Amino acid sequence: MAGADPANSGYVDGSFPTDPTEPAELFTINSYPGGVESITTGDGILAATFGGTKLLVWDLNDRSERWRFDAGEGEGLYPSPTVANESLYVRTPAHVRCLSLADGSTRWVTGISSPDLRPVPLGEELVVGAATEQAVVGLNARTGERRWTFETEGSPTGVAVSDDRLFVTDRGNESGRVTAVDPETREAVWQRTFTPIKAPPTVTDSTVLVGDAGGMVRALSRGDGSTEWEDDVIGDAEGVQSPVATDGDHVYVTPDNDEVLSVLGAESGKEQHATEVGQSYWVGAVGDTVLFRTRSGVGVWRPGSGDAQTIDVPGNVSAVCPTDSGAFVAAGDAVYRLG
Repeated sequence: MAGADPANSGYVDGSFPTDPTEPAELFTINSYPGGVESITTGDGILAATFGGTKLLVWDLNDRSERWRFDAGEGEGLYPSPTVANESLYVRTPAHVRCLSLADGSTRWVTGISSPDLRPVPLGEELVVGAATEQAVVGLNARTGERRWTFETEGSPTGVAVSDDRLFVTDRGNESGRVTAVDPETREAVWQRTFTPIKAPPTVTDSTVLVGDAGGMVRALSRGDGSTEWEDDVIGDAEGVQSPVATDGDHVYVTPDNDEVLSVLGAESGKEQHATEVGQSYWVGAVGDTVLFRTRSGVGVWRPGSGDAQTIDVPGNVSAVCPTDSGAFVAAGDAVYRLG
């Protein structure tokens, strides 16, 4: 089952069905206004945000509704909560809130706004963005108490975590930075500056993968930030808007405004394959299968298989969440399962 992805790899170790069946509807919110905006899984639950303010949590074992939460019309709710520490961490324009995974009760609330940065678990801490401070902040994951602050030069756009480093991306009007932070001292180990960076970084065993607004994808050494390789994959007309995905051997890049899935070698950065996928908004992988989201369905491509195929899903697809045996898909007012 998929859960938090601190490395932002978009990869789940598993096996996607060779011949997936038609999407099976699991849950629906047709009694509530607004379609499903995002879905998150982990620890046996599936959480869906919808209507701008609401959250529903289902138990995947018996498909029953476990609990619901409403932030209220005056507060709103950002999509894609984080599952960790037997809790669900949600963001509103004014707060980061910790809800019990068991019953939805509030464990703590902190007055930090993290609109662009989904909370990332780091051991016993939770890393969030502080929009009004131009910083990333480490909170005690159990109590919400602030433990440390790392100031960024621009607005923080993403965080990725490895065993020995915390990697932060931020952007200004004309430039963006990637900074490696020591998780013990909270001090910068190295920093690189490029054109604006809109997406979080992705971490592999030895590199940090970063795409920028100029359409360039770079692999930087985790140790010192030196450039291992770089490739002008997309061009500055589109730029890289979303995190790249990797299975360790390949790097997958799909821009929001282009129609080509680019497959790069993880060690060389050389393009190994390009396949037309239509307009795509997200890319991930389950085992040896690449998944990407389009408006009308989920694209599926396997290395060496030729063209990608699309699995049609009723309604406009808003989110795809890979699992070790398939994927959950949000479309319209329902959540479907593939595999």
